[in-house]
Formats: sequence, C-alpha cells, structure tokens
Amino acid sequence: MTAATREPQRAGTLTARLQAILAAKGIDPDTAPVGPTVEPVTALELADRRIPPRYREALATQPEVLGWVETVTCAGRSGPAGTRGISYGPSLLIAGPTGIGKTHQAYGAVPMTVPNPVPVPVPKRAPVPPDDALPQEGTDSCRSGTVP
Repeated sequence: MTAATREPQRAGTLTARLQAILAAKGIDPDTAPVGPTVEPVTALELADRRIPPRYREALATQPEVLGWVETVTCAGRSGPAGTRGISYGPSLLIAGPTGIGKTHQAYGAVPMTVPNPVPVPVPKRAPVPPDDALPQEGTDSCRSGTVP
C-alpha cells in the first residue's frame, strides 16, 4: 500500500492508543511535563570543566603571562547584570623547548581571565629565577629528571 491508497486513520484512534501507552507507564497526559532544574553555572565552572585534571591546580607565574592576564582583564567591560566580560584582547605566544611549563602557564592563566562579577585579582608577580636555574639551550629538562 502506498500513502495515496491507504485508508486514513482517525485522530481519535491514535489519541486513544497514545493515552493507553501513557497510562501503562503511569503518566498523566493532563499534567505538564517537568524538566530537570537547571542551576546557573558560572563561567569559571565552565572553564574548569574543560581544563584537564593535570592542570586544574596550575597557576600562572611568569611575568609575561601575568602581564597578559592583566591586559586582558583590564580590557573587560561590564555586561548584562553588571557581570564583567572579555570580548577581545591581545594574543599571547608562549614559546620554548619541551618541558619548561608552557601548557602549565597557559592553563594557569585561564581561570584568571574568566569574567567574574568583581574585578579579577592578579596575584603578585613571582621573582624571576637566576639564569643558571633555567634550562640551558639544547637540554631537555623532562629527560634530565629536573622539574622547571
């Protein structure tokens, strides 16, 4: 049978079948369905969900990264309901050899840039280690067993 040749079904028959299915499942068709309650989620919570567990406790400490965070958060503007928002900002390039903490610095900066109802606090800059404490060019700190 094709759609053009079959007998039309009555809406009353379909409604009766649907009500029988709902009744079998203990659902009253006259009550409005109640969806799950959605609690508001802050931008910081959303960002935290996307950060890998290894970097959730990361903290940006490099002066260049902290300066970038300060620049980006200062560029934030008040949005709806007075919440701060960041619509644009300069890019940040973190370059260097393997194992010096580039990813750690980047993930440490994320929570500091997320809009909050109050201005984002920027921690005091950490002192820069002496040159002899930094990995030397041509060495891989991951393989040498030292932690940057």
